[in-house]
Amino acid sequence: MGARVLIIDDDPAVLKLFQLVLSDEGYEVHLLGEIDHAERVIQSVRPELIIVDHVFGQGQGLTLLRELRANPETANLPVIVCSAAAEQLRAYGACIDRLHARVVPKPFDLDDLLATVAESLSG
Repeated sequence: MGARVLIIDDDPAVLKLFQLVLSDEGYEVHLLGEIDHAERVIQSVRPELIIVDHVFGQGQGLTLLRELRANPETANLPVIVCSAAAEQLRAYGACIDRLHARVVPKPFDLDDLLATVAESLSG
């Protein structure tokens, strides 16, 4: 089995798409539809990569990213922010960069997504 990837998104269709695409590539995929339980699930799953929707739960995706970076155990965990909120991604782009996360805007090209996942996991 490949790297453990945790997908955090409130859209069941998006979760299913990530599950299909990443599983086909050999990744061990874990899905979470509620950001409120993210920290507990991260401790349990110990993902090697997290993909989170930036605006999930009124912008809690960015809050989660900040919390991950503040925790020594997850400070270097690769994170991909994936969102359809183009305007917000532009507004928070510098902050996302400072927090060392990559961005994949929705809708995304599958090849671009897979390349970003592979690059994130390779360091």
